[in-house]
Amino acid sequence: MLLPIRTSIRPRQTPYANYALIILNVIIFLLTYSPHYTGMGRAVEPLRQGADVLMLTPSHLHLWQFVSYAFLHASFAHIFGNMFFLFLFGNNVNGKLGNIGYICFYLAGAIFSAIGHIMVGGGDVLGASGAVAAVTGAYLVLFPQTLITIIYWFIIIGTMEVSALYFIAFKMIFIDNVLARYTPNVAYDAHLSGYAFGMLAMLLLLST
Repeated sequence: MLLPIRTSIRPRQTPYANYALIILNVIIFLLTYSPHYTGMGRAVEPLRQGADVLMLTPSHLHLWQFVSYAFLHASFAHIFGNMFFLFLFGNNVNGKLGNIGYICFYLAGAIFSAIGHIMVGGGDVLGASGAVAAVTGAYLVLFPQTLITIIYWFIIIGTMEVSALYFIAFKMIFIDNVLARYTPNVAYDAHLSGYAFGMLAMLLLLST
């Protein structure tokens, strides 16, 4: 098991936009999360009644769902994981793009992740994973040589430093979303679409 815990750089300015997005995600989660059983008590619906219209639902698609789905989460573990990675990588991307640019980029990442998910025939989906993947892809392009401190535990527990290029490209993108597609109800293609958008958008900005 490998878990990144910090990067070797810090933003030069306070990343207010990233903090605001994290707070907004948490607030919306607390307002919409209410797990309850449906259908003979065999399935769990994680959202309050009426909030499901905010999910990305390809069979009943509305324009607002391309953004609103990214602010919903299915559990405390779900939102904690997404917000942890958003904090880890988003602060420096925010510092590079500025507050307004970063918010626009984040929302665009959510939209393009949703488009990719729908294009491969994905079902109903919620969560900020696609937008966070876009931010992580942007970090990969902007700061490829920075070091990420990793906690590992197999037989022993320890830490090591790995370059962002290797950890994000091989571990987070290739292994977690291409090779190890085992976990049910995970929108792997939305993640890959987010990574692709984040990397391509930053390469385009750098080239111009």
